[in-house]
Amino acid sequence: MKAPRFGYGTTKRRLARTSARNQEVIITSLAHLTGKILIAMVLALLLTATAMAKTDVKVLAKGALLKDGKTGYAQATAAKPKTLSVMVQTTPAVKVKIQYSVICTKGGTSNTDGANSSTTPLSGSLDVTSPATTKLKLPFTSPTSCSLTVYTTLPKKGPKETLEILET
Repeated sequence: MKAPRFGYGTTKRRLARTSARNQEVIITSLAHLTGKILIAMVLALLLTATAMAKTDVKVLAKGALLKDGKTGYAQATAAKPKTLSVMVQTTPAVKVKIQYSVICTKGGTSNTDGANSSTTPLSGSLDVTSPATTKLKLPFTSPTSCSLTVYTTLPKKGPKETLEILET
């Protein structure tokens, strides 16, 4: 039986195989590291985008269901609102009729009867399926103050309702 020959050629082949395996391990490790860095960057971007998209929303009023169990009511006054919205949520989800009246004032002075010529009313009605947050039209831009009254009508007595007037 001949003894195995370990010459320069055999050593060179072993080094080549070892080197290839090491390269494969290094490449795999880098790929995993790059993937983790990429995931971390995506999460950071998502968190940043979410924080930037969030606007300061202030709850001006929470509504209540009236005795009939179908009608919700909320009323609020806002100083210098940019937008006013109505949020309605029911359990279970149903169609809800929203009726609203917005009365806004843009500075000005009152006459002897107490009326302000810059006061402008706006009312409307719309149907939504809950949950819904609906931005309401203001009579004009940049009002000094607005008073908002909202009524909601459920199709039948029974669903639990959450009604809020929001300002942004």
